[in-house]
Amino acid sequence: MTRPTQISAPISQETKDLLEKHVKATGIKKGHLIESALRYHLRALQELPADVLIPARLVLIGRSRTLPIGFALPVRRQMRFGIS
Repeated sequence: MTRPTQISAPISQETKDLLEKHVKATGIKKGHLIESALRYHLRALQELPADVLIPARLVLIGRSRTLPIGFALPVRRQMRFGIS
C-alpha cells in the first residue's frame, strides 16, 4: 500500500459547509470522501466525451452577461432561471 500524500487547496465557504454537513450526517471521514469524489470526477473526465460535460461553474464576462455561442443550459435550468 502506498503512503498517503497530503494536498491543500482553497475551497469556498459554501463547499466547506456542504462537506462538514455531509460528514456529520454520514460519519464518513473527510479524507475518504474527498478522495472518492476526486477519483470519481477524474474518471468521468477521462471516460466521458468532452461535449457531454457541463461545467460546474460558468463565468460570464462583459456587460451583456450572455452565454457563449453554442452553449445551452439544460431545459430544466432554462425554465428555472427564465432564460429563453
